[in-house]
Amino acid sequence: IAWQDARFSSGDHDGIALASSADGGMSWSAPAEVNGEPTAVAFTPTVNVRSDGLIAVTYYDLRNDTFPKSVLTDYWMVVSSDGTAFTESHLSGPFDLNNAPRGEFGPNNTLGLFLGDYQALASTDTMFLPLYAQTHTGSAISSDIVIDFPPAVSAAAAAAAPAARHQFRAVPAVAGVTLTGAARERMSEHIRRAQRARLPGR
Repeated sequence: IAWQDARFSSGDHDGIALASSADGGMSWSAPAEVNGEPTAVAFTPTVNVRSDGLIAVTYYDLRNDTFPKSVLTDYWMVVSSDGTAFTESHLSGPFDLNNAPRGEFGPNNTLGLFLGDYQALASTDTMFLPLYAQTHTGSAISSDIVIDFPPAVSAAAAAAAPAARHQFRAVPAVAGVTLTGAARERMSEHIRRAQRARLPGR
């Protein structure tokens, strides 16, 4: 299972957590951070395990968001044969998340960016098939749904990936760590900043 989690940065920003179960969900491994750039905000993961045991996780991140008045976003896929050593591939971007349509969320119908909730990760015996949303180039407010066909990778090739591709090891969560008051405040302030940037005038 994969999800967004801020525990790896002590509440500063979300990363992508991955955990697994070998007994039908009765017990789970400790979460590990599996996004390729741990200092960048990462969100909306999908996960799939191929029939040969190769694991893939896709997600968005903001590592290239360096220009004011934009939210430059990229889409990535990481693969692993053992859940520990990962190889990262760039699938799309950067695209400007500010060009996503606006939607109303929550009990107060708060207006925010809505890229779409159409993300999925399927597989055949030899390849992964990521499906995701991204905005158009330019300034039009719209988004498209894309299915990608990255090159097929065998489990053995994933374990011996070429050095030219970004490789990293998953970062395990520290057991028993809870967010401090200061970390909770940083997380709240980050949410407030994001709301101010994405919900102007509210």
